[in-house]
Amino acid sequence: MPKSCMHDTHSGIWSHLYVMRQCKNGVAGDVLMNNSLIDMYAPCGSIRMAWQLFEEMPERDVASWNAMIFGFAMHGYVPEALDTFSQMCITGEVKLNSISFVGVLTACRPGGLVGAGRRYFDLTVSEYKIVPQIEHYGCVVHLLARAGLVEEAIDVVSSMPIRPDVVIWRSLLNACCKRKAGVAISELLAQQILELDGGFSRGIYVILFRSMPQQTNGMMLEYLGDYCLRRG
Repeated sequence: MPKSCMHDTHSGIWSHLYVMRQCKNGVAGDVLMNNSLIDMYAPCGSIRMAWQLFEEMPERDVASWNAMIFGFAMHGYVPEALDTFSQMCITGEVKLNSISFVGVLTACRPGGLVGAGRRYFDLTVSEYKIVPQIEHYGCVVHLLARAGLVEEAIDVVSSMPIRPDVVIWRSLLNACCKRKAGVAISELLAQQILELDGGFSRGIYVILFRSMPQQTNGMMLEYLGDYCLRRG
């Protein structure tokens, strides 16, 4: 656990205990307070504490469920994240929102659950009438690219009604380089990243040179020369 996270958790535990001492009825019925505590414990890996708080809440809102799904997802508890999402749907306590689907799509990535990811993304539009945002597309592209489905990932990017961001292009570039998808497509993706990133993305050159150690093409040399001139 990072030192900063440990410090935040220790401070949070102290604050949590202080509030419990001061409030005769505790904080069980305070949805906002409990959501804040879950948001504190879960990201730092205190999943058991976050889950205990969640389970003891007599009332939950959509933020409560989303915080727990993200907490599980970010630490690789894939079955737990998906189960929590399913329970959220089944109980009908709250109405799922855009963030709920970002959470469940994020949970699909560590386990490489491509089929599940496709289904959840389709549900976003077909059943819940939620317009996918850049975060939803980013999760799907990353999931497909990580699974080696580069062509399908590129198709998703091509059909997006939103301009892809640097994160999406990077996911594709990493996948292309790992799968040896070819010099031309890798350079095209690199160019997209450089245009969005102002031409100062050193990591791109590293990725390209590592994936094509024998290549000495003109475009790569032009990129590197331009980078050096800009950086002085």
